[in-house]
Amino acid sequence: MTNPVVYPGTFDPITYGHVNILNRATRLFGSVVLAISDNPSKNTMFTLADRVAMAKECTIHMDGVTVEPFRGLLVDYLKANRYTTVVRGIRVLTDYDMEYSMTFINRQMYALYETVFLMPDALHLTTSSSAVRDIHINGGDISPFAPDVVKRYFAKIPRKYDND
Repeated sequence: MTNPVVYPGTFDPITYGHVNILNRATRLFGSVVLAISDNPSKNTMFTLADRVAMAKECTIHMDGVTVEPFRGLLVDYLKANRYTTVVRGIRVLTDYDMEYSMTFINRQMYALYETVFLMPDALHLTTSSSAVRDIHINGGDISPFAPDVVKRYFAKIPRKYDND
């Protein structure tokens, strides 16, 4: 049996765009680890436990998907688990520029490191976690962009205009 591919990120929160990439990766590779990062340099809205719980609920029906949290460098997580291949979603050219650079940095630290870039359906090209957070905070409906579980977690967070 081959190693699964790893789809890493903060997933703050998980969106339909992430789910779309995850479906594509599962179809291509069979087994995917959705690796949720606890990155202290990112000011996440949701705790690591909440992000893992949301992702598990969103993927429970998906064969071949495992959700795991990790801390520290991605390459250290990959090495520790003997993973070699990472899947990254590319929506726009700026995503590619950043991921391209990160691929070569990670490869310098881990020679077996490989990246596979996948593009989501056109419907999800503009969907991002930060956009979903902004829509929620400013009173908008996130239903077109994120699964229902995300709405339930957002219900615990006050919105900017809730008390006006």
